Amino acid sequence: QASIKFMTMRQCNHVVILFQLVFTVRAQQWPRTFGCEMNLLGYRFAQWLQPERNWSSSAGRAIAEGLNLKISDPLSSCGSALTSDVSTFASPPSDPKPNASRLSWRAGVPLPHTAALSSTIFVDATSGNDSSPGTQQLPLKTISAAIARLPSLAAPRSVVLRGGVHHIAATLELTPEHSNTTILAAAGEDAVLSAGLELRLAWTKIGSSAKGAEIYQASIPSGMPDFLELFNYSGERLIPAREPDGNPEADSSNYHLNAASWLPNRQFGKATIVANASWSRPGAPTSPLAWSSYAVGVGGPAANFDPPVSMWADETIARGAGGGALYSIPSGLLMASPAAGAPKMKTSTGVDGFVFMMQTHSWGSWVYEINGTHAYANGTVEVRFGRGGQQEARGNGGSGGGSFYVSHRLEYLDSPNEWYLDRQQGVLYVAVAPGVLPPSSLVAPAVDELIRLKGTQDVPVIGIRMSGLTFRHASPTYMHPYTAPSGGDYAVHRGGAVHFNGTVDCMVDQI
Repeated sequence: QASIKFMTMRQCNHVVILFQLVFTVRAQQWPRTFGCEMNLLGYRFAQWLQPERNWSSSAGRAIAEGLNLKISDPLSSCGSALTSDVSTFASPPSDPKPNASRLSWRAGVPLPHTAALSSTIFVDATSGNDSSPGTQQLPLKTISAAIARLPSLAAPRSVVLRGGVHHIAATLELTPEHSNTTILAAAGEDAVLSAGLELRLAWTKIGSSAKGAEIYQASIPSGMPDFLELFNYSGERLIPAREPDGNPEADSSNYHLNAASWLPNRQFGKATIVANASWSRPGAPTSPLAWSSYAVGVGGPAANFDPPVSMWADETIARGAGGGALYSIPSGLLMASPAAGAPKMKTSTGVDGFVFMMQTHSWGSWVYEINGTHAYANGTVEVRFGRGGQQEARGNGGSGGGSFYVSHRLEYLDSPNEWYLDRQQGVLYVAVAPGVLPPSSLVAPAVDELIRLKGTQDVPVIGIRMSGLTFRHASPTYMHPYTAPSGGDYAVHRGGAVHFNGTVDCMVDQI
């Protein structure tokens, strides 16, 4: 059994089809052709998905190359016919659920949804009580309390959520013991799962910005977890104070600043090369090592990823890989003196704000913590980076970076709908249009994964359905760990607002 995730992403002006294969299998049960056939299956799926592409072009050959297939003739890479024919993609089944024979390997586990739901728990976030029995008349208050009771009920089971906002204080985890469960909104009602915490705020006006926005401040509750986003209850996202101004919901975020110069690259140390000399890539030249054999660097520059493994972490491998270079990222930059009338960045210590930056050649983007700034008399500002740069796998190719914008800084709070949080003082600032009062309550995302389905290959989570639910206010993950899963430019954070891992026949019908 294997879990396959197909994804599409735009890279180097091509739409590249990627697939990740997650598996656990005993070596003696894994045919030598298995990996090649899975790569070929991904290639043929890409052909099916984009029949308009010229697959004999350089872009098509690049995809074959990325999947370790013969560049000249990808379909002959494995030396034998595929056991799974891609033609099965051409006519998607009307019922995508697995059939009985496909699930027979889990002897003794009832098939999903083979009977009407017989065990039901009701949840009402407004009037419920977690000490109640969970009936329609006496519902529970929280989804977490309902999930805790599920294993004691006969399957199939259901959790019915009454309309309203259900606040998720911590990730809801469903394991194999929760299999064959449907979580659904009550008929005709709107059930919202929110990963945010409500902030009830008493505002005080403290002044106006140079652009005419009125500035207010309010204290946030003590013990409030850090947050990087902020929403009002109508669902509108407020904008972290930034320069230049921009709205990620409506534009390309205005990466319009350029560095006057760059601080030296961050020093990571040297990686250890790990190569598989017993394996050779079909159709590849005998050198360099990165092309002829599977080889990666462990540690060194790869320490910026989790796990600390990357093809770009060792110079010997990287320079042989299509003219690549050792992974490196800048440790900071020098900002030029701003134009007349533009806000000026101030001297600061400690972590305060972020730089959102394009990679040197715009192959991807980075986010860096600002870990101290120094404003010079001539108007230039030295900006030192802390954590960051793990969001893209290639690095800068030697020095510097691309265009950028600066975010989450108080001196840039000057336009309506912007906000800034002083974490040290526990004070929230907002900017509003003249004559407009700030909202008395806001929502601060506090959880990045609302629901996680957690199974294994041997014992998966089976038959979970989520129907009619709205998911909101998941915390952003751009400063979370990323992994470099291949020799491409991209890095991936393995997570999501709803996260499936080790599952069979599970679905979400809307986001």
